[in-house]
Amino acid sequence: MSIHVKQDSWTDAEKTIAVQMWRDEYSSQQIADRLNRTKNSVVSLARRERDRFPQRRMSPSSSKPHEPSKKRFMWTKELEDKAARMWAAGELVVKIAAALGCGATTINDRAHEYRHRFPKRKRIPTVVRIKGIPEVPVEALMNNKAKTHIFDAVQFQLEGVAPVKLIDLQGGQCKFPVDNELGPDMGCCGSHISERHPSYCSHHARISFGPGTESERRAHRGMEKLS
Repeated sequence: MSIHVKQDSWTDAEKTIAVQMWRDEYSSQQIADRLNRTKNSVVSLARRERDRFPQRRMSPSSSKPHEPSKKRFMWTKELEDKAARMWAAGELVVKIAAALGCGATTINDRAHEYRHRFPKRKRIPTVVRIKGIPEVPVEALMNNKAKTHIFDAVQFQLEGVAPVKLIDLQGGQCKFPVDNELGPDMGCCGSHISERHPSYCSHHARISFGPGTESERRAHRGMEKLS
């Protein structure tokens, strides 16, 4: 069903209703809907007869508060020297930005433009993620001069199996760490590796990789039946 919209000729009665609704702060669209007209028709009438349709202020709900423009960051020789020193010291971009009072994008843009002062650095992760272990900030590990252990590996020792130093491991021995030493003297499981996982025994493979998907478990059970 089509809706008939009146042409742009207004009767005195319609104008009276439109003027009253205008003064009562109804919107142009609401007036148009009430009188079965288009919004543009109401706006045109208001412009033609501005003495009867005074200019209205934008309501606080529809107006956006004025936001002062952000002051552009201005680089000085002193600021650039400070940024370059922190960059060379390996500080994170966010820390450099905070020290200078600007955004990280400002630092990255400056580094890209003046690569001779801000040479490319090897990207490193900000956290260490190991399944089943809380995230550990890389910065905490790097700043700690003493040996830092993310977890107690002794709990993974197998009963009756003597650990073997990493440096003494032979082919076919499980490499899963089972003590809290670091480096070549780190103790490893040392038991026979699993056929499915060339680095770990079956016990430590389950810890490292989990039980696998349902299809993988079915395939493994099938292989065990055939063997």
